[in-house]
Amino acid sequence: MLFTNDADIPAETRIYVSKLGKIFMAAIMVICFTAGVTLITVAHSYIVGIIMCVVSGYLVFDSIKRASNNVPQIIINSEGIETVMSGFHSWKEIKNETVGSELDDVTKDKVIYYYLAYDFIDGNEKIYLYGLYTNHWKMKQLLRVYRGRSMS
Repeated sequence: MLFTNDADIPAETRIYVSKLGKIFMAAIMVICFTAGVTLITVAHSYIVGIIMCVVSGYLVFDSIKRASNNVPQIIINSEGIETVMSGFHSWKEIKNETVGSELDDVTKDKVIYYYLAYDFIDGNEKIYLYGLYTNHWKMKQLLRVYRGRSMS
């Protein structure tokens, strides 16, 4: 197959956690927390109110923590791929790179999760794209371009 470079793709791409999605989630959970407090103080529904406050409070904390993560989750360039889980691997080490999809284990037919997967000498990597500032089309394009550049 003949490689055609895409000049719109920079020399390196860094993919971060999507902050907007996490901030939106935190805002929704603040509303749920407020509803829980209201259930406790006004409706005297202590058990449901406390459960809502604990769960939504945890999710607010978790969302803010994830939104403040400034570490790139994936770095990809003509030298190779680096992820937070498996570190850097050169294109010479990487085999079977793909962007795949799978159905949610619970819903089976309603939610599709996309992921980047590849094998390397000592193992393999599978990193989900959900919650990252990219999508499966863009990731496929990046794989094609950077792999092609590495062979040029």
